Amino acid sequence: MRCILIQRMIGTILIMAAMLVVTGWSKGIDVISMGSQKEGEIRYYFKGGAFPYVLRLWEHRAKGSNDVSEVKTRGLGLRGPWFENLNFGNAWYINDFIQIHINGKNILGDKAYLKSSMVDGTEMYESGNRALVEFMWERDVATIRLRFMMIKGIRALMAELKIEPKQKIETISVNGSVFPDGYTAITKTKGDRRVRTLSREVMQDQTVILDTAKEPWVLFYDELLGNARKLNAGLYLIPDGITNVQVKTTDYPIYITIKAKPEAVRLRMAFDELGFSNLESFQVMSDAWPAIEQRLKTDSFAPSVLDQFDEKAETKKVSAVAVALPERKTIIKQLLKQIEDTQRQFDQFKADTSLQTIPAEQKMLEAISGCRRKALTLERYARKQMKLLQLRGPAYSIYRLNEAVNRKGEQDVEIKGGYLFLGGQGRNVSYFPPSADDLYQYDAILLMDIDTRALGSQSIGMIRQYVEDGGGLLVFGGWFSYAAGNIKDTPLYDLLPYRIETSPFGLRQAKPSEILKIVNHKTWLKGFVVDEKVVSPWYHELIPAKDAELLVTVGEKPWLATRSYGAGRVAACAGTVLGQSANEQVTFFEWKKWPKLLKMMIEWSAQKTVPGNPS
Repeated sequence: MRCILIQRMIGTILIMAAMLVVTGWSKGIDVISMGSQKEGEIRYYFKGGAFPYVLRLWEHRAKGSNDVSEVKTRGLGLRGPWFENLNFGNAWYINDFIQIHINGKNILGDKAYLKSSMVDGTEMYESGNRALVEFMWERDVATIRLRFMMIKGIRALMAELKIEPKQKIETISVNGSVFPDGYTAITKTKGDRRVRTLSREVMQDQTVILDTAKEPWVLFYDELLGNARKLNAGLYLIPDGITNVQVKTTDYPIYITIKAKPEAVRLRMAFDELGFSNLESFQVMSDAWPAIEQRLKTDSFAPSVLDQFDEKAETKKVSAVAVALPERKTIIKQLLKQIEDTQRQFDQFKADTSLQTIPAEQKMLEAISGCRRKALTLERYARKQMKLLQLRGPAYSIYRLNEAVNRKGEQDVEIKGGYLFLGGQGRNVSYFPPSADDLYQYDAILLMDIDTRALGSQSIGMIRQYVEDGGGLLVFGGWFSYAAGNIKDTPLYDLLPYRIETSPFGLRQAKPSEILKIVNHKTWLKGFVVDEKVVSPWYHELIPAKDAELLVTVGEKPWLATRSYGAGRVAACAGTVLGQSANEQVTFFEWKKWPKLLKMMIEWSAQKTVPGNPS
């Protein structure tokens, strides 16, 4: 009797666990723009779903080359979060899990396209209950858009491929590669690859054509290795636009070829990773399919901002903050006119389906986003509390930010941020705001010895747009900053008040006679005095940009410079918190006036004062 009760309890626990896996986690899904392991790489991390996927778009160039003509291969991979657990594997091919072929040419890897851009557009639209990422390519034959979506409560990574022809399309195919239970050729462990559908089992070394009406989802597994390693994969398909699906099993990968009708403009599918035994994996997919099918059939895959634009609501928000910003009447008036024009454009876009092309949708999204970003900027200016985003390198605490903006024993300014993470698979930051709505809450961003490769292309683009719209940016030196941080090859380089013409390292040791001195008193530094022999033992050798204002030097070398960019402001310090001072000298980061100078830099960049913390 006791054994029966125990078996029932175990059975109940397993069923509850399976339900949790099928329905997904309850906290929602964050999309994180990750840093790169190397140049030519874009990575997005879907965190919070049943399987934490990392999308990886990459290219490999000739060693040491930055020339696009030297690109050798490209691919789009899917993998697990190796940076959180070094033993974490996945079944879909990490380098090339999906390929798109139009008229026989792979839009990424074909030689004809290797000199084209790796990607012509990429966007991280949403996080939370629904996560949405987009890749877009302009090729001679068509405009191709591939969107990936995860939804709270749905376990699979869903995808929509949309094609808008420029020339006659004769063939379309989507190819995939999957390695259930790992790379047997590498581990030297022979497996027994198999495929299972609702109606049959396909053995190793067989090639079959699936009937998507009767076999809408497919489990890829290994009969020999699967119950031990538990790295299975699944594919879900909506048959609309599909001609046939071919599956070929080998003792290494399993190949999938989805052939579409030449006139097909939209294909939908979903990818799954299953960390269960083979039998459990089959049951999980069977249970998950109804909800996934419903979403694939009915979801628009469009950003939710396209559902509705409410001119009255947007105007009300802007008018509410206008009272507190009388000095910004002109900007507010321009934004109200922009909101009115956007409503007119939105109504036309929704009413005429012939206008709902990929370019037209991109234009509509940019119009809505532009209104939203500017409104958020005004709300930030009107808010009394200051919020700072601090991205923290190894020695960030030595810069004494908290001392600069918060009174002793009190919290005047809210500081949030992420830490630089250095690992074998590249550099990342532990936190970056997932959306413009989140990023635009901050009055200034402080890059404190941060390698730009750790930010990811999406985050870098967000920072640049944030500054252009009126945000503040402060950049500080260190082991991973400026030339050593690869900033010269990113869109952030144009924001800097410096030009970099040194080696990748570019750090210089100051001579004892090189002390800090203010060279421009007509700016916000008016009245500020360097009253001691303050030194910066190590600094970056930089050259002021043509439109920069040089404020402080170390000896005769630039040390603190500023510039405006769009409606925003950038302050950059060439100093580092490295080294020690000689007798009768003090390092700038130990100097009693440094917190005050840092606070002044922040206030100027953020275009507002620190509340409750008088100068």
